[in-house]
Parts: sequence; structure tokens; C-alpha cells
Amino acid sequence: MASPRKPPGTDGIPFVGKLIDLADFMVLSGWEKFFERRLQRHGSTVFRTPLFQKTVIATDHKAISVLFGSRPFVQDYGFGTAIPPRPLVGHVVPSVFETGEPHDNPKAFYFALLRHRAASLPDVFEDVLRDYELRWAKLRRFGWRDEIEDFAMDFVLRWLLDLKFDTAKVRLIYNNIFTNRAWRIARHFPWTRYSRSLRYYDEYVRAIEGANGFAAIMKLAGQFGLSDRTFVAKQVAFLAGMNSYLGLQCLFKSIVGELSMRPDIHDELARQLQGSTDPFSSPGVGAVDAFIMEILRQHPPVFFIFGRADEDVVLESSSGAFEIAKGERLMGVIPFAHCDPAAFPEPGLFSPERFQDAEARARLIWPRGVHDRPAEITDRTCPGKDAALLIARAFCIAVVTRYRWKILQPVTWSKRWYSLNVAAPKGELEVRDFTVRRG
Repeated sequence: MASPRKPPGTDGIPFVGKLIDLADFMVLSGWEKFFERRLQRHGSTVFRTPLFQKTVIATDHKAISVLFGSRPFVQDYGFGTAIPPRPLVGHVVPSVFETGEPHDNPKAFYFALLRHRAASLPDVFEDVLRDYELRWAKLRRFGWRDEIEDFAMDFVLRWLLDLKFDTAKVRLIYNNIFTNRAWRIARHFPWTRYSRSLRYYDEYVRAIEGANGFAAIMKLAGQFGLSDRTFVAKQVAFLAGMNSYLGLQCLFKSIVGELSMRPDIHDELARQLQGSTDPFSSPGVGAVDAFIMEILRQHPPVFFIFGRADEDVVLESSSGAFEIAKGERLMGVIPFAHCDPAAFPEPGLFSPERFQDAEARARLIWPRGVHDRPAEITDRTCPGKDAALLIARAFCIAVVTRYRWKILQPVTWSKRWYSLNVAAPKGELEVRDFTVRRG
């Protein structure tokens, strides 16, 4: 066995060179082409780059998996360089960025909250969907991008909190939470996006504390040592507004996009689901789940995951073993890992059938763990992973069996930009002739 070596590449380039690389990554070539060129240059799936700060990039499935646990790579505040302004999280670090008890205790509470709300999920989903279904049928022509965002946000708040709140306000906060880079200046002007987001955030947290379901939430939180109402409300605000909403709305848009562009798959799913009336207990869900898994493989809601080594680490990869020094940051690129032919043969092919294989399901990343592995309190896997698949399944079944529509423009995805909503199809997703099937 070969001895571990340092990752190829260097951080020792002039400041101007770093700026050029950053511009190339963010604007000129985009992140996908940027990484592809370095993969070819270094002949390695693991390499160093001066991008942002001293960073090791992991692009193969084997290498990226080290980031699924809480150690030896710990989570710093923010998603890499995407850091929410502290006032927009209420000056309380969201638990997803913590390690040890500050991460584990809130996560245990989230599991309990999901169990507590599980029985109400089908009824709330159907109630919210019916509200939007009536609106869509009346409009007949609309942009599904914005409608899906409103639906997803409305559903999350009504299900988790029994709360009806202005979805446009929450969407403004979390659709732009990482783009308020000049917030220290913007805060002095009441009309700026940041100032409006801050006002809406305070209103949002107050509404959570006053929600019908919050007393039960505090009782659950107290079982895990979380007794401060405002602290819990701010953690739940991030859980609902950032983690749940952003992930679901990206997935919903991709479901609609792929169904719009793949009539063969749409028709086959409709055939298998014929006669279904309950999206939570329909026949044919195996095919729906496989379709959703292939969407998650090709359009993962999270592209990049990060961790900082809190000790010296030997990173195993398909290109060999590499030395990662204590303090270095590792950046995993999920879309590249999902196109690793060692994990997914013929990765460029859209093939839901691949997930009829248990081994393929075991390699699907979601987004800081594998799909088939149960989420644990101490790992980095999303606590709502299983609930998200159930909700996505219900949405997909409803769309296939209840609605007809025509898409006005070809649906496309881009892997060029590094921002929120990168996993969603581009544009407004404008549809016409939307109708609801009867019977």
C-alpha cells in the first residue's frame, strides 16, 4: 500500500492569482468547469486550491464520505464561505453549525418534533395542497417557481408549527440569507433587502413563539435541556425556513421540471399509479421513489459540504491516500461524487431504474450522509431525510395523478453558479392550460 501523500496543487500563489481564480470560479467559467480543469491538471480526485481560503477539494464518492460524521472534520459557522449575517439568525448559532452537545441536543429535539408531528402530516399536506390546487386551476397559466416556493413554505409552517404566516416574508429572508454581503452598510437603509429581512425575521420569530403548536414544542425541547423559549424559536426558525423549506422547494421544482421534460416517465408513473387516491399509501411508490432518487442524484439540493480537520487526518480516496493537516478545510463536491462512475455506472444517463439496486441506494448522498443509512443524533445527516422523501413522494404522486399542464419553455438546469437554488431548474417554470383531473 502506497504511503499517504500531500494533495496536489498549491495555496502559495500571489493574491492577484487568488482573485483571478475566484472570479473564474464565481463568474467566468463557473464552479463545474473550474473543478473539471483542475481534475485534469492534477490527475487526482483530491487536490488543493487557493479558492476562498486554504482548501482541499474532494470530488470522488469515497473521499467525500469522511464529511458525513461529526469528526474528525468539524463544522464551522456557515456553509463554507456562505455565512448568514448573525442578526438574521437572532445572534444564535443554528445547531447545524455546532459540534458536540450544542449540535446533538437540538438534533435529538428535531427527531422528537418530527415524530410528534408525523400523524398530522397527511392531513396538513392535503389541506395545503388543496388550497394551492384551487388557485392553480383558477389561474391556469402561472410561474410554478414562485407557486412552489409559496406552497413549500406554507406547508412547512403549517405542519411543523400549526402556523400561518406571510410566506413572502420568509422567502425573502432565506432565499437571500447568504447574499447580504454588505449588510453592515445596508442595515442603515430601511428599504434594502437586508433591512426588510431583519424586520421580517423578528416578526417571524415572534410568530413562532405565538404559534398554536409552540407550547407542545417547548415541552419536547425541555426533554433535551432546551428551556429558553427564544433560543428554541430561533432554532426552529432556521430549521423551518432554511433547512426544510429550501431543500423541499428545490426538490419540488426538479420533480415538476423532470416530469415536464420526460413525458415517457410521466406516463409510466401515471400508469403504475392508476386508481391511487392517497399519496401516502399509493401502489407504485417504488417507481416514484426511484424517480425521486435519480433527481436527487442529478440535482442534489446541496452541492458543497465542508469540514475543518480538528486533527491530522489521512483521507482515503479513489486516487489514493492523502495527508490533511489539522486546521485544513475539506470541501466535498456532491455533484461530482454523484457522477463518480465507480459509484454510479453511466452517470450521465437519467435512469431511475438504477435505484432498484440496493447498492445504488446505499451510495446516494443526502446531503451529508447516505440515503439508506438511518440518521443519528451525532452524525451530520439531515434529521428530516426520511420525512423529506415521504413529502416529495406525496407531491410527485399528486402532480402525476391529479394535474395536467403544458410547459412553455424547455426546462434546464445549470451547474455554473454557486448560490442558493443551484439545484432547481432555471427560470419561472411558466405553465399554461393547467387543469385538475377529476375522478
